[in-house]
Amino acid sequence: MIRNELCAIAEMAVPTFNTQRSRGHLPFDLKKAEAMDGNNRKWVRYSIFEAARLIAALQLTANQGIIWSQACEILRADNILCGVGEQPFETPGIHVARAEFLTKFGEVPSFRKDAFTCYQGKIEAIGDTLSREVAAYNARPNVEPMELVSLVSVNLSRAFKIAFWRAKHLGIDLGKDAQIEADT
Repeated sequence: MIRNELCAIAEMAVPTFNTQRSRGHLPFDLKKAEAMDGNNRKWVRYSIFEAARLIAALQLTANQGIIWSQACEILRADNILCGVGEQPFETPGIHVARAEFLTKFGEVPSFRKDAFTCYQGKIEAIGDTLSREVAAYNARPNVEPMELVSLVSVNLSRAFKIAFWRAKHLGIDLGKDAQIEADT
């Protein structure tokens, strides 16, 4: 699909998309969709999956108080899979969540390089994983107990359904995902 169709599905203005793209703030990796033509020009293929990730990022900013660049980082992050490896585009109720862990003194726990970790799975499986991580860490001897201090989540399966529905109602033929557009 072309950029205008992608933006129409996500209900995002094309100039806004272009600005965020130039800043590197998109919830998907453009390099995975790039191709070169015979004239050494770079082209990008957009699909319903990128549209769903744009919708999910917009939902994080509107509903969770996350700024755009953070929403994009959450959706691009290498996630810890929770559950049985279900895919958000095939299984209902798959969330992407970012958890923040700190000690009672507000420090990053010693075994973590960052306070934030991203997870993907059913929200119940994410909750179970978080509980186990906190319990396992706090069971160690001589560590400052850590807590889960924040959790933001977006239902990626729902974003995919919204993208699919919008594309259908806009008359966008999803069979044309192979259609490419110049990277200008």
